[in-house]
Amino acid sequence: MGASANLVSSLQTVAAGAWTLVFIFGGPLGLICLGLLFFTPYYPVAFLYLGWMFWDRHTCETGGRRSEWVRDWTFWRFNRDYFSTRLVKTAPLPPSTNYLFAVYPHGILSTGAVCNFSSNATEFRSLFPGLTPSLLTVNANFWMPLFRELLLAMGKDNK
Repeated sequence: MGASANLVSSLQTVAAGAWTLVFIFGGPLGLICLGLLFFTPYYPVAFLYLGWMFWDRHTCETGGRRSEWVRDWTFWRFNRDYFSTRLVKTAPLPPSTNYLFAVYPHGILSTGAVCNFSSNATEFRSLFPGLTPSLLTVNANFWMPLFRELLLAMGKDNK
């Protein structure tokens, strides 16, 4: 294995580990950081963010604030390759109809679902033009400061 293959393998491992850490600790860490912000001279920022979270609380019910920039991060492709996640098109899906894709069993991190439907790592857009995927997650995830912003950018919702 060459040096470039080792580098790619290392980046895949870092991406998988980072997503695991963000998924497990992102929400609680956001809460802790916001709580600590109240004890600094920047406490108004914490109040503003809480106000924003309250005012913006229904955005997760409408598909989030999808950011193609976030969904196109190279990070997601490294994560996809680490887990060998692939999206296989077995039939054409006309965009005039709504579809429900069930991912079972999905495991704790739901890596396959995230790679296929919350990121553009598996080229969902080119395989199914005209369809806009949204990944459903539990409502509690949207009450975790900072982590919720990542979820909303990925187009997750809690319908």
